[in-house]
Amino acid sequence: MRLPPRATPDPRRRQPVPATSSPPDVLHEGAARDQQGDPAVRVGRRSAAFALSTERSITLLRSGGHALVPIGPATDDQSAVLAYVQAVVATLRELGPGGVGRKLLAAAGVRRLVVYRLAADLVRERAQRVPGVSVRPVSEDDIAAYLAFQPGITERAVLGRLRAGDTCIGAWRGERLVGCRWLADSVVKLGYLGISLPLCSAVAYAYDAFTAHEERGRGVGGMVTAALFDTATARGAGIVINAVVPENLDGRRLARRRSTPIGSLRSIRLGPWLLVDCRVAPGHLGRPVPLGADDS
Repeated sequence: MRLPPRATPDPRRRQPVPATSSPPDVLHEGAARDQQGDPAVRVGRRSAAFALSTERSITLLRSGGHALVPIGPATDDQSAVLAYVQAVVATLRELGPGGVGRKLLAAAGVRRLVVYRLAADLVRERAQRVPGVSVRPVSEDDIAAYLAFQPGITERAVLGRLRAGDTCIGAWRGERLVGCRWLADSVVKLGYLGISLPLCSAVAYAYDAFTAHEERGRGVGGMVTAALFDTATARGAGIVINAVVPENLDGRRLARRRSTPIGSLRSIRLGPWLLVDCRVAPGHLGRPVPLGADDS
């Protein structure tokens, strides 16, 4: 019995693309680009090309302690699902089925930050002297001036930052503080996410920038950031990063002028557990731990 000839595929028809196991927020733009290690990663509902390949790690933390629950390999969405299951089981055992729903809903929260790497050439290029404004670090003797400028923070918190080794670069008009930005070169404390992360060698973290309303648009922020970068360089940190809440459109717009996105950090709270999803280019941040009660 003769079999009918096998049909030859029409080269003009588009062949189906095989499914991949990549996370849904990694956009592949051709095999050549993927081999170069330069994927485009979606930030929220908007997409931006990260300049460096990101490295993902998923960590399950217990609030109020520093114990880590190992999840391995903690690099994909399957690991995230496993972490959720572990958190749900542990919470059910601790709270019981009766009160778990109410307590979990009350404690639930999802938060996210986009991490940027500042470009030294752009920072210094945009820096210009502002008449009547000088730049110098804020010391313990300047705390009264700082609290008058930033009344939302306590004296204890400011002292804690300074004594932990963080530096506050201030812009001064006479004796009045009109702008500032903090610099850390050992640990990143992210109260918004409820975690802290060690900084890798030669990496510093810029945070908590603010300029007085009447001084905005005059270049005060540029002066402060350039001085902050010089301070980091003098300490041996050739890389300065910062983080912005995705909903802060002004902050993201400012960050894009002189920096490049290199990843994101996300924390999802489930009862007493905190799931941390870190997707940041290698060589910048270490593994997260929960913030202590005294951290700010």
